[in-house]
Amino acid sequence: MLKYGVEALLPKDIAADDDTGYEEALAAAITPIDRDRELLIVNTAEERDTAIAVLERHGVEYEAFELLRLPGQAEATQLFPDYGFIAASGAAYAYGYLCAVFKLESAGADAGPGQAEAQMSEHVIARFGANGQRLFLTDRSLNDLIRGIAKAYRCTVEFVYGDA
Repeated sequence: MLKYGVEALLPKDIAADDDTGYEEALAAAITPIDRDRELLIVNTAEERDTAIAVLERHGVEYEAFELLRLPGQAEATQLFPDYGFIAASGAAYAYGYLCAVFKLESAGADAGPGQAEAQMSEHVIARFGANGQRLFLTDRSLNDLIRGIAKAYRCTVEFVYGDA
């Protein structure tokens, strides 16, 4: 699920035929698994660091960040475009610095996980399964709210990503 993005921040007035040589150098150094315009997506932190080194050698400004690749069966809500994008391959990615992933669990016989999920639904960016678990993607700034909702329905949440 965790991937890495490196976006080349090119000046808007750069001509299409201007060539700093960075694209060829990147192609020789890494093999991106996906892309979205100037954003290259790679599997490992090492590949991200290699891409950054190439961009720095060529004087190209960049932004690097963690991405969460959502499984193909993920159910995205209307909130998704504010937190992620669909890449060239058709895969959905969420920005790691904005998002958290959690699982909801019953804390006892009188727990109401269905009610908790219904209450949380307005804050959910996507729902998906991974490793036999039902996971929820939400705005990481809402982690305390998500915990409070779970507690109100006698449930617990375990954040698997993005719990500061």
